[in-house]
Amino acid sequence: MFSLLYKQLKHADAIKIFIRCLGIIYFCSFLSFYHQWPGLYGKHGLLPVGDYCRTILNHFQCDITTDINCIYNVLQKLPSIFLFQDYINIPSDIFSDFVLIMSMFCSVALVQYKLHPLFITILIIICHINYFKYY
Repeated sequence: MFSLLYKQLKHADAIKIFIRCLGIIYFCSFLSFYHQWPGLYGKHGLLPVGDYCRTILNHFQCDITTDINCIYNVLQKLPSIFLFQDYINIPSDIFSDFVLIMSMFCSVALVQYKLHPLFITILIIICHINYFKYY
């Protein structure tokens, strides 16, 4: 039975199945983290991300509005879009909710396989790095 299924499965179909499964895995990951975020990194969480990013910028003595070279050096050590939340004047809880919801929408788009999967996968990986790698 499996040999018959294997023979009928084409290479392109296997890629579509893999990408859709990847989208489901990322969606579950971001959905789970969406409920954990306020207690861990929210405004009143264990390590508030807004205060953490301000501490990082102060440690490097970096003014995010004027010094491009300093921002480049900080982003090499800690690549995160949360460093720019004070620059765009959005509270950290709203900004993190927006990025998490956008990540879940990208995961759903990957499962539907309607948009170009490479572009969506790159967006998901950028969001994944922001949430799971350095915090």
